[in-house]
Amino acid sequence: MRKVMAAAVLVILGMVGIAAQAPKAEPVYDVSFLAGPPGEEAYYTGTSTFTVDAKGMVTGTMTILSPTTVRATLSGQIEKGVWKFEYPYEMVDQGCWGTLSGSADVTADRKKVSGSAFIGGDCSPEPIKGTFTFMLQAKK
Repeated sequence: MRKVMAAAVLVILGMVGIAAQAPKAEPVYDVSFLAGPPGEEAYYTGTSTFTVDAKGMVTGTMTILSPTTVRATLSGQIEKGVWKFEYPYEMVDQGCWGTLSGSADVTADRKKVSGSAFIGGDCSPEPIKGTFTFMLQAKK
């Protein structure tokens, strides 16, 4: 009986230890994007997560909330401080899809990511150029 109780206590303690380990929070960035046809550019703002693995592979999400809703799943790779990317996006309000491709400089501390992108697809039949900045949010 003591062996069963001891085993049960160990299982419970192990489960508590697993539950106590909070998942690692991904860094969150404020996003500012300037894009549109020449003379009709607009600022788009939202947030992004941006993580980089040991091989320089980027993962994350971007959600623009103003002036329209845009969602994207980030990808690409960073080499020598430059992120090269091509990933799909969705303009929710318009019900269309497209692709963002380009490159950005990434600071060594990853607090700032800024660069340019070409925007194409159903949402932009004529590809347009945009510029963007991701700024790491201060920890609360």
